[in-house]
Amino acid sequence: MEGGSACRNWSLETASYIREGSQSGQISEHISALRLTKGSKDIISVEATHTIEGAFPENIIIKNEATVDIGRSSYKAIYDVIYQAEKVGASMEVVRTGDNEKIVKLDAIYHHSGAEYSTNFLLKVPTYMKPLKIQAKIGEEAEGRYMLETAIKYGQRMILEANGPIMARLSSKIAKMQANIKLSALASEPYIIGANVVFGNKKQVIAMEIKEREEPLFGVEWKMVQESSEKTTVGIAFVLPALIENKVDAIITEELIHVNFNNLVLPNTSSRRRVKGFTDVNIAEKRANVEFSWDADNAPEKKLVLDASLISSPANPGHAEIHGNVVIAGEPYHAKLILTATDLIEHMEGENGFKLILTTPSQKTVVVGASCDVQLAGATTKVISTVEYKNVRDRKYKYTSVIALERLGGPLNYAVEAKVTYKQPGTAEIKVETTAKHHWTPEEHVVAFKVAAEAPVLKTPAMIAFSIHNAPNAFVGVCKIERTAPFTAFEWNVQVTPEGGIEAVEAGVDMKAIIEVLKIVRAIATLEEESYETYGPHTAQYQYRFTRPSPTSYTMQMRTPTRTMEGRAKLSPRESGIKFYPNKGKTESKYEIGYKVNHEGRWAQRASKLEVRMNHPVLPKPIMAAAQYTVAEGTMRGTIELDIFPEEADKITGTVETQRISENAIRAEAFLTGRMLKVNPKAIITAAYAPETVALDVVFHKTPSAAPIFAIAAKYDKTAAHSAAATLTVKMEERPVFEMSAVTEPEEPATCNGIRMNAVAYAAAFGKYNVFSKMCRPAFIEVTAMRPGGAKETLPSLASDTLTLLKQAYMWRVLERVAVLLLLL
Repeated sequence: MEGGSACRNWSLETASYIREGSQSGQISEHISALRLTKGSKDIISVEATHTIEGAFPENIIIKNEATVDIGRSSYKAIYDVIYQAEKVGASMEVVRTGDNEKIVKLDAIYHHSGAEYSTNFLLKVPTYMKPLKIQAKIGEEAEGRYMLETAIKYGQRMILEANGPIMARLSSKIAKMQANIKLSALASEPYIIGANVVFGNKKQVIAMEIKEREEPLFGVEWKMVQESSEKTTVGIAFVLPALIENKVDAIITEELIHVNFNNLVLPNTSSRRRVKGFTDVNIAEKRANVEFSWDADNAPEKKLVLDASLISSPANPGHAEIHGNVVIAGEPYHAKLILTATDLIEHMEGENGFKLILTTPSQKTVVVGASCDVQLAGATTKVISTVEYKNVRDRKYKYTSVIALERLGGPLNYAVEAKVTYKQPGTAEIKVETTAKHHWTPEEHVVAFKVAAEAPVLKTPAMIAFSIHNAPNAFVGVCKIERTAPFTAFEWNVQVTPEGGIEAVEAGVDMKAIIEVLKIVRAIATLEEESYETYGPHTAQYQYRFTRPSPTSYTMQMRTPTRTMEGRAKLSPRESGIKFYPNKGKTESKYEIGYKVNHEGRWAQRASKLEVRMNHPVLPKPIMAAAQYTVAEGTMRGTIELDIFPEEADKITGTVETQRISENAIRAEAFLTGRMLKVNPKAIITAAYAPETVALDVVFHKTPSAAPIFAIAAKYDKTAAHSAAATLTVKMEERPVFEMSAVTEPEEPATCNGIRMNAVAYAAAFGKYNVFSKMCRPAFIEVTAMRPGGAKETLPSLASDTLTLLKQAYMWRVLERVAVLLLLL
């Protein structure tokens, strides 16, 4: 569609098209263009090539390359969309052609090859931010062995890096999983996260360890093995180097119970102390041996050794007491040891532990106790471990851990809850609560992890939660942190259609929240008080969002701490368009181009409407061009509307009507009106076509009722295979100003091998001329002009005279008006 208008020395011209290009097999090419000019200057010019490879939706690649000129700036944009069985993604690059500077580059690719899955994301906006690069890959190296590699890089700075092997083996007798992940964040030391989970008929192991290089920061292990029908061993270990290193082992048989514990309290402080001991209870002989040392490293001689008889009652076989006198460092003590034991061989549940009470000569008491309570309730197993100590100055220390394991059905479907508390005199209680869940069914896959901590080293309580929820048509992951208020550290949300197409993609990361998470973990692990401000209201959030609200519309948004960029596109046979908001939310300025088409009825009798709209921040308002017409019984009637001026009242309107006057002839009439036009012109075009003849008549009127001001009549007749005759007549104000008739014939001599044309040209201003011309191959033209019966004149002389006469007759102004009217039509 093309349009134009003129008012004094100011004019606008618009032109746009989409054309189908070449096609070969499953590769097709289209070209499109848009141009808006003011006077002789281009305001916007867009030329694009679109190459489509494959067929939607199974295997398709759409390659777009466009050249965009806006004012004095010129850009080149390349945008590719890939949707294949093994590769899905998009890439975009915009370059300023003047200095070849990259404005923006975006790559988002998901790739699946064999047993390897990878995701790559790259964003470069040099003017506003450093490059952001995210890479994640997991692949199967051997049967049951996988390698995970993940990295987040901002500029030249590595924000987060995680890699390591994951091993999994599932069978009817055992389920086993091991992981050893190395995690590095910002400039901190790398962390090693190890996990080992084993579930079998007679063995269960849950272990997790976090190390900074080779130094452990956190570790927990729970192990129970039924070695035979008469013997069961239980082991519990918990390591938090800044607080405690705890280990409890128990061996249970029908005749003997052995409990051994070894605790290192506050190992990194001046109050470092190792508390360890063991208890042997011989149920058959009713004897017990106890050894307890409260400072085994610095004063191993300071320990308690007890050999006493067991007092028990058949009415309560799980309870026993030992009474005796003990001499410690030359001082007599009275000892009372209370033992609690359950037949784990038969029941696999109950409480096992001891409590030792020493009474000094001054009648002060020292109390040391440890217990492990296993509770079974349906599919849930809960283990409660307690260690307590009270010295002669009545200062009490207590450590408690509660671990609950729930089977959710399936080999690896479990929910785990762990709560650790530690209380010592003079400080607030330390609490660490952890929950983890893994649940897989054919309908969904859920992974969740949550940690909440309260400690004197933290200025405010902290909570970190991470979850993954995958369903057949949705993949969601989120990590949140909460202190004074909740914040999202990172998240992703991918929605797909039942056919496998992408419906929506959303991903975001908050760099400040990730740093906050790492500092909280370090403070808890090392017991070093926070020396920084807690997480404030300002974030460093980066978010990418892609949605498809309908099958024909698409929305893409990129959010940074400084601005939000959004693009919208709609592609359908009836309506297509693109909108781009460079700073969404802060300003409503946008770039827009689009069209609407509507057809009603059948081809022989129908009504159609076309509307093209374009907007740019420099325009005072959107510009619009519209046309609508109806076709009935061989007649077409329609209207034209050009709203391209700042004022609504300045828009140009017109009507068009065509009618078939014979089998091979059509007549068209067009009228234009508008406040910006000096006149209301009318044009009548008559065209006829036959197999060997073509004729065209064009008549222009200043106003619909005025006499013609300009007329052109042309006719072409093909007389033979390589011969033809043509005539042309031009009239101004109903007076002939130019007439020409010509005949073309082949010029066959070997010196030419072209065509010859003989013509007679007549104009009232310069008379009559005979014109003889030849066009020969490969490149030769000869033109001779002469008056009838006169001498030959050279072409330059004839052209000079003709130019002078045309200027005197105002021919240039006439041709200029004709060109404007043709553009408007």
